[in-house]
Amino acid sequence: MLWMVEMLRFFKYRKSSGPPAAAILLVNKGRLMTIRLHYGTTFLEVEVAADRLVANCTVPHASPLDDPAAAVAMALADPLGYPPLAQALVPGDRVALVVEESLPTPSAIVAGAVSALIAAKVAPENIVVVHQGRLPGDLLAELPDDLAATVEQQVHDPTDRDQLALLGYSRDSRPVYISRAIADADLVLPLVTLRAGGQQTELGMFDGLYPAFSNSETIVRLADSDHQRAEADELGWLLGVRLMLGVVPGAGGQALQVLAGDMDQLGPHGAKAFQAAWEYDIPQRADLVVVTLEGSSGEQTWGNVARALTAAERVVAEDGSVAICSGLAVEPGPAVQALSDPAVDRAAWGSELADGPIAERLAMALERGSVFLLSQLDEESVEDIGLAPVGSPQEMARLVERSGRCILLSNAQYARPLLSEAADP
Repeated sequence: MLWMVEMLRFFKYRKSSGPPAAAILLVNKGRLMTIRLHYGTTFLEVEVAADRLVANCTVPHASPLDDPAAAVAMALADPLGYPPLAQALVPGDRVALVVEESLPTPSAIVAGAVSALIAAKVAPENIVVVHQGRLPGDLLAELPDDLAATVEQQVHDPTDRDQLALLGYSRDSRPVYISRAIADADLVLPLVTLRAGGQQTELGMFDGLYPAFSNSETIVRLADSDHQRAEADELGWLLGVRLMLGVVPGAGGQALQVLAGDMDQLGPHGAKAFQAAWEYDIPQRADLVVVTLEGSSGEQTWGNVARALTAAERVVAEDGSVAICSGLAVEPGPAVQALSDPAVDRAAWGSELADGPIAERLAMALERGSVFLLSQLDEESVEDIGLAPVGSPQEMARLVERSGRCILLSNAQYARPLLSEAADP
């Protein structure tokens, strides 16, 4: 089989130190496989030599739910370690359904939760659906018309003081503000996306609740901060939240499984279900790991870029490259922007800059090798932080087609690739 080696210079570092980065790529002249990679709300098609494709991890190990709303109603009828809703509520109770920004099939999940509450004798006018307004479509769209006209829907505005209530004070004497609709509810039911590690995200079970539904100052201060989990846990304690409903996410915003229960049991059960769907056995490391962030704007975040890099770093070769396919349009935070300044003290990132952990993850990846990024950001700003901007889907396809050993990892914000014990370290 004939192989041709090409040297492609995709970008030059603007830093004064070190030579321009280059990637040595292989072009396969033999049998090719055409694979569709979904990213953002679109896709690209790549051709990969069959004998160079180490792993094609483009779908989870579970099928999407046919009826997510019915699955929600069933889960709430018999929650893990928690009484059924009919026993946990009394007539006149007001319930707040708090919808996380990245929740899969959100209107179906909300419809199932409202159905379960109605079955538990909660009056429709005592149900409020609180969200941030970034999820696609009308969250009440799958409710019958009479219920949709009665159930309250509130878009959280962190700048509106009338929408906020002072819940108390944190251990370090900071005021804790939360949506008034949430503070006034007799039962707060968070609807969250389940992830790995027994937590909703790396940060904690209450990550989707706080600071997302707090005031602007708190949101800015805690955005992607390593202090977020402690304060979010305090918020959950102040609210008395125990019952949660979690959804195992699938590809393209679909739902794979729904679980409900006391947060202490939902965490480990959710982690087990998540890992069963998103763990992949990888036989060996690869010269290029292609990761994608699929989904709407709620999934196109720098936090998810960092999670994707964490997944890729587990299986990329020592001198290999990572290519990120995303619809990212959000400018990086101050710590990530500071990657272009060698005078910045990295030790201060975690404590002084909210996006410090993201910057640290990016810096570690760049120290190991090249990181390519397909996004909606200006190429110069991407290049300034040390990443290699990929200008178009076609350019990304050429990069993949000319790669050596390659791993394709879709929805990498969720994926958990595990390197085989027999593989080279």
